[in-house]
Amino acid sequence: GTFSGLAAGNYTVSAKDGAGCVKTQSFVVTAAACPTIAVTATTTTASNSTATDGSISASASGSTGFTYNLNGGAFQASGNFNNLAAGSYTIVAKDQNGCTGSAVFVVTVASCPTISVSGSATVTAGPTATNGSITVTASGGASPYQYSLNNGTFQSSNLFSNLGVGNYTVVAKDANGCLGSSASIAVAAAPCPS
Repeated sequence: GTFSGLAAGNYTVSAKDGAGCVKTQSFVVTAAACPTIAVTATTTTASNSTATDGSISASASGSTGFTYNLNGGAFQASGNFNNLAAGSYTIVAKDQNGCTGSAVFVVTVASCPTISVSGSATVTAGPTATNGSITVTASGGASPYQYSLNNGTFQSSNLFSNLGVGNYTVVAKDANGCLGSSASIAVAAAPCPS
C-alpha cells in the first residue's frame, strides 16, 4: 500500500479485500515549505553607455542544486551572465526541488577618466593657402583614440591636413567612448615675401 514518487496533489486510494469488497479514500500530498533562498552577486560595470561588456556573477544560498536565469530566460547551471549593457537585471535561483529566490542587480557604466587633448599646427604658405595641418595627441584614457575636428566625424588618424588659416577645435574620444576636453588650435600663415 505504499505509493512513492508523487508530486503534491490530491490522490484517491482504493483497497480491496479477498472477497472483492472495496473501500476508497482520498488523500492529499502537500509540499514542504520552501526554504528562504538568498541570491547575491558581484557586477562588472559596462565601459560606456552603449557597450555590452558588463557582467553579473550570481550565487545562491539556503538550499542546494541551484540553476539560474536572467530576466526570465532559460535556466542554466552557472550564475555567470556576460555581455550585458548597463541596466537592471533580475536573477532567479531555483533549487533541486523547484523552490526559487530572486534579486535585482544593476550594471552601471564606468566613470570616464580625465582625457587631455593637445596639438600643434603647421603654418600655411600664405593667408589664403590651405596647406596647413594640425597634429593632435591625447592622454588619460584608454587607447586607441579617435579625433574630431570642429565637431566633424571622428577619425583614427591624429593628423588633419589641407587646412586654411583659422582657429580649430579638436576633441579626442578614447576606446571606451569617453570624450576629452576640447582643445583650440590656431593655424597661422607664414609671413608673405616682400
